[in-house]
Amino acid sequence: MDDQEFTDAEKALGRPLPAAWRTYLQGESWFRRGWMPSGAYVWLNSPREMLDVHDAWDQATDEHPGIAIIGGDGSREQFVLDLRSDPAPVLLADITSSGWESATRQASDVSQLIDRIEAGTFEFSFED
Repeated sequence: MDDQEFTDAEKALGRPLPAAWRTYLQGESWFRRGWMPSGAYVWLNSPREMLDVHDAWDQATDEHPGIAIIGGDGSREQFVLDLRSDPAPVLLADITSSGWESATRQASDVSQLIDRIEAGTFEFSFED
């Protein structure tokens, strides 16, 4: 995935994506989608796919200022970054989420998420 894809996404978001996310997605291999040994199904988005999901969310993205939808569970739940914070926490938001207050923390930052995905230990948390 080339730098232009990240540039386009960051321009659309109005904020930069975490450097660790770029490094991971541009690395030799990144976990695209599938079952974790933990039993969780994980689906990760490229920056271009993220923008497509943002378009599908339409006005719901307005309810989540600073959102970047980086993946999900292959169904209703989406991995989202709250880019208002640095480091940006990784949260889980349902496709019908009406705002940040209904999102559930999954990792303190994207590096922690990446480490758990690469280790195969990631599990979804549905409670804060």
